[in-house]
Amino acid sequence: MAQSSVLVLGMAIYPPPPTYYDQGTNNFIGSSTPEIPYLNMYQLSIDGTVKPSICYVPVPVPGSNATQWVVNLISPDLKWSDGFPMNATDLAYSYGMFLNSGPYANLAVDAFNAITNSISSVTVLNSTAVMLTAIKPDPLFPILTFLYSMYPWHYYKQFTGTNVLMNTPILGGPGDSSYVPENYVPGSQTMTLVPNQYYFGWNSTFQPKLSSITIQFFTSESSLVNGLASGTVNAGVITPSDVASLNSSSVTIQPVTSTFQLVVYMNNTVYPWNVNTFRQAIMYLLPKQQINTQLYDGKAQLGNAAMIIPQAMSTYWPGSSTPTYDFNPTMATALLKQSGLTQNANGNWVTPNGTEVTINFAVDNSDPNELRAGQMIQTAMQNVGLLVNLKSTDPATIANDWTSLNYELLMWENSYSPTPYRYLRNPTATAGFSTGNATFLDLRTLAAHDTDPARSLDEEKTAVDYFIRSAIMTSILILPQYAAYDNKFTGWVPAINDVGYVNVFATSGQQVFHSWVLAQIGPAQASMTSTSMAQTSSSMEQTTTSGSSIDPFTLGGIVVVIILVVAAAIYMKRRKPKT
Repeated sequence: MAQSSVLVLGMAIYPPPPTYYDQGTNNFIGSSTPEIPYLNMYQLSIDGTVKPSICYVPVPVPGSNATQWVVNLISPDLKWSDGFPMNATDLAYSYGMFLNSGPYANLAVDAFNAITNSISSVTVLNSTAVMLTAIKPDPLFPILTFLYSMYPWHYYKQFTGTNVLMNTPILGGPGDSSYVPENYVPGSQTMTLVPNQYYFGWNSTFQPKLSSITIQFFTSESSLVNGLASGTVNAGVITPSDVASLNSSSVTIQPVTSTFQLVVYMNNTVYPWNVNTFRQAIMYLLPKQQINTQLYDGKAQLGNAAMIIPQAMSTYWPGSSTPTYDFNPTMATALLKQSGLTQNANGNWVTPNGTEVTINFAVDNSDPNELRAGQMIQTAMQNVGLLVNLKSTDPATIANDWTSLNYELLMWENSYSPTPYRYLRNPTATAGFSTGNATFLDLRTLAAHDTDPARSLDEEKTAVDYFIRSAIMTSILILPQYAAYDNKFTGWVPAINDVGYVNVFATSGQQVFHSWVLAQIGPAQASMTSTSMAQTSSSMEQTTTSGSSIDPFTLGGIVVVIILVVAAAIYMKRRKPKT
């Protein structure tokens, strides 16, 4: 059967993108950096290694004690999709927008908190490179700053004013990803992506094979499933709850590696949530194993209060005395008493002034299993005398409540990082704890800026232990995930994934599709993809140093030592996931 050159990818639940600027809290192009239409400057892969993307991995200036870092584009010949050359001004703008001083200051809020409090200035070195001056030694800079994208200054310069980029819908202008949006209408349920003729990954061997890619936004999981079953959608990522609905169709269903967890977050600012023992009691009332057994047939991996991937536990878990919060109602009851609560005649917990404690528990309703998990948690808390108001909440609302810290107890899907050095720095991801608690902030800052790698790791473990004992949040389990796709999609896997480092179709709600998801669909195609990516990487590294006044290969030896000692050597001890 002849294949069409148009592919339709389905995405459930999340609304259409309100902006392409990805440092905000948007539901589609937002916190998980989908890289449409802007690539990350560099990436932190699932195995914890830092890799180049549109830029090399940052390298420290010799003799600067990790206080000066050079970021260099991978080629002097890069262009935006409108043909305008990429240059160091784009880099200076993309970092400078988060600073408090300089030509681009205060244009945006640093949602990831890794530039504003770390960098004092940005200096253009030449046409492709900038030097970032750190406020203090910052040996982990590449690990902490991988989530930032580069933006086209020649287009963005029209947006001026304090925090303008966070408050302005930007749905036009050029990009640098392999496929870029074309004529997107704000609020539309479909987005058309067309090949970027200037994308750096195209070469004489690998050219865009798809004339366009359509992303279809659905308002429910069932709508996506129906689209897959009817053939109007060629591929989508589905949850275990959807598998049975598609088993009888012609769609292929395949388990894929997941980077998403079911996470519980707790407010730590109002009584009794601002009492440490109260939050610890809630942690002991989360029946993780029951949820895994009854909803996922025991096949999911249990999460942890350090919020790191299971492979990282042996490296970052503080020690045997750190609580794991295994389900324990007896311990929870004792901790509720320690927090100053008592039980009334009805067996309900009350504050010292006699007010009954009612927990407002918001749960993402996009997946039936997640709502069922919320009901199991509600039952566990009610069984010890806590009143619980379970709220089934749509994903858009729960995302907004999460980013604004507008909740008492909240559970939804979120991604995780291979290293707590990165994850625990984000104030939103840590329920505001990383900036609101002075002790934790001091511990976290000490670990991030210590130039001795071994000592830094010990200090990070101390920070992780403090975070876990503070009971701010925990992962219930790593969510199983499935790719559902038809024969047409299978035939086009190389067309999407053979063009470089880029996770072009990673979205903040679900992966449609990450490169490592694509690589698991068809072994022969995965092999071809890996080879082409290696070839692309090699050719780029051979052509990207011209014009630089500071040789990145000279500095590369230093950054290799730092990254290998602090990060890569750590991760080599773990089982490496499929890629």
